[in-house]
Amino acid sequence: MDDRVRINVSGTTFETRLSTLTRFPRTLLGSHSKRQKHYNDTLQEFYFNRHRLAFESILFYYQSNGRLILPDEVPFRVFTEEVEFFELGEDALNSISQGMLPNTIRKEPDRVVMRKIWNLFEHPDTSMLARAIALFSVFMIIASVLVSSVETLPQWGIRDCGKSCRNQTSGDLLKDCNSTFEKYEKCSKTKEIFMFLETICYSWFLFEYVIRFATAPDRSKFVISPLNLVDLLAICPFFILLLIRSERVVSLAVLRIIRVLRVFRVLKLSRYSGGLRVLCYTLRSSLKELEMAMLFVCMIVVLSSSAVYYTDLGHPKSQFSSIPDAFWWCATTVTTVGYGDQIPVTASGRFVGCICAVLGVLAFSLPVMAFATNFNAYLKCEPVRKLDPARERTESINRYRKSFRVSQVRKSSG
Repeated sequence: MDDRVRINVSGTTFETRLSTLTRFPRTLLGSHSKRQKHYNDTLQEFYFNRHRLAFESILFYYQSNGRLILPDEVPFRVFTEEVEFFELGEDALNSISQGMLPNTIRKEPDRVVMRKIWNLFEHPDTSMLARAIALFSVFMIIASVLVSSVETLPQWGIRDCGKSCRNQTSGDLLKDCNSTFEKYEKCSKTKEIFMFLETICYSWFLFEYVIRFATAPDRSKFVISPLNLVDLLAICPFFILLLIRSERVVSLAVLRIIRVLRVFRVLKLSRYSGGLRVLCYTLRSSLKELEMAMLFVCMIVVLSSSAVYYTDLGHPKSQFSSIPDAFWWCATTVTTVGYGDQIPVTASGRFVGCICAVLGVLAFSLPVMAFATNFNAYLKCEPVRKLDPARERTESINRYRKSFRVSQVRKSSG
């Protein structure tokens, strides 16, 4: 016996099996008495003048045996109204997970004072003061980046400050070193100014991190959180440099590595930028596609490097001494950069270069569609994520729970 049923939602017809709908007998479509009120005997179909895009997810809820997915094109408030109309239940509304950005449910400290301080420094959308603190943090991040960049300009002479007099002083040549001492004093004062500015910025970063750590609802999760690890990596190098002020204590290579780690403070902006968060979520959800692309690129590099090495082998003007030496040329060709520092000199080598460039375009175009789809999905969910934890999601869920419980009480009393 054919148990297929037709459901017309604002002119769009859906078909499913009756056994699929009866998986949830307490819902509007799962209950025979409830859905019969919307049955059209003439057309032999159920008709609902409701949101069509939202109904696709509601029908999928029955088909997937309980997975409710928020559509990208449907506002959260509208979708909760549709869930309420079709009486999917409170558990169904709480099961919305896919299509939303992570961490939509905020965990807050139990104590009132700790909760207020936590919201001030962690959630800029909770109050005007929290937003002002977030803007000040962004200003301090930008200021610290500018200070560390400006101090490397050659006119400040900070890079040569420590070696100016040391290199020129020898024996009785103190007369020739007077101007060097003046330059040394000048650049030392300039260096102290930059150090003072950086100390102010990093003191704020440290204060902010300590406050958030002290008021965090779960300190273990706080420490291992990616954004907080970035904050720690951005703060630690500066204070390590303060502890080893004498460059003779450690090697120059270690100092350079520590100074390079200070660029992590730029990543602190991702805490306050929704666009950067969307990009991070997109990269994380597109790891499989990126892994496939990188594997394809590595194969192209190895094969093309081997081919161009052997095609140019024996030519007096060959620029490839080995296959690994050709890796750099192949990498720049695959990425269509083409610096031109290395080129094939034979006709067959140039043909290999053409094939390499074409394969590079194909390799990078393969994951673009998936990456763009994920980015578009997260970008559309970002406004919902912003409003959801603070007001809209809580209000919508509470409103739905209230109406659902009232309807249950009425049914039990009736």
